Amino acid sequence: MMLLGALAGVAVVGGIVMIIAWFRPAPEKTGPRRRRSTSLATRWNRLGKRMQTMIVLGVIAGIVVTFLTQLPAMLVAVPAAFIGLPALLGRPETRERDLTAALEVWARSLSATAGTGAFTLQEVIGITRTSAPAMLRGAVDRLYARMNSTWTASRALHAFAEELDSDDADEVVVYLIQAAEYSAGGLEKALASVADALLQREKLQTEVFFEREKPRRSLTMMTWIAGFTLAVVVFSSSSDLMTLYKTPLGGIVMAILFAAFVLILMWAKSIVRAKPASRVLLERDGASA
Repeated sequence: MMLLGALAGVAVVGGIVMIIAWFRPAPEKTGPRRRRSTSLATRWNRLGKRMQTMIVLGVIAGIVVTFLTQLPAMLVAVPAAFIGLPALLGRPETRERDLTAALEVWARSLSATAGTGAFTLQEVIGITRTSAPAMLRGAVDRLYARMNSTWTASRALHAFAEELDSDDADEVVVYLIQAAEYSAGGLEKALASVADALLQREKLQTEVFFEREKPRRSLTMMTWIAGFTLAVVVFSSSSDLMTLYKTPLGGIVMAILFAAFVLILMWAKSIVRAKPASRVLLERDGASA
């Protein structure tokens, strides 16, 4: 029976892997190509080395723990913990903060170059490409390439803003579009002002990031304590309650308890998750449409 349970657990985890791989975004298309079915091996490769390692370790640990404890729920709970806990308790992404810092540096570079009055907008962007932060360099290179092709400056700048998908980037791009369409003066002062605002926003984002680290650390500590307590109870207790959990009904009850704990973690993570700010450029485009 335990062997059948272990095989069932492997099948369940395998199903989870297939679901993750199925919903994982596919690589961007580079051109028209013949449509073909995606094999299981291809979907597995899309998961990445780290996720593959966690899944394999989780399956092995789940089988071992199930044999040692005789608790069927562990077949799913242990692999799910290996896969889900790093995502629920991991450090939040810093893309917005890093992008704000990069835009601040680039805006100052644009301001200083535009302030000379000796270059056109296209030349200003071309000159600042090499000094753009690494996070922006690829997008700025593509922006300059579009402006050198048949694209209008306004269209190229809109594509640049869409690529970055950030309200901070929109603030910089809005002034560049105005300079491109209306040859408006004062670009140097406008960009310097935007750079100052971005610097203050970066500082605020850093403070918020460290404030959100506190509940994450508390959740991590709570999870470790709960896991340690569960391990002690499971491996050292022989009470009737533990005997109940070894039955199919008990396995369902334990699975519900695990699911409730995961839902609490998901709820806590959703509370501290930063909501993206509204896009300024999209709002202006919508108003003018």
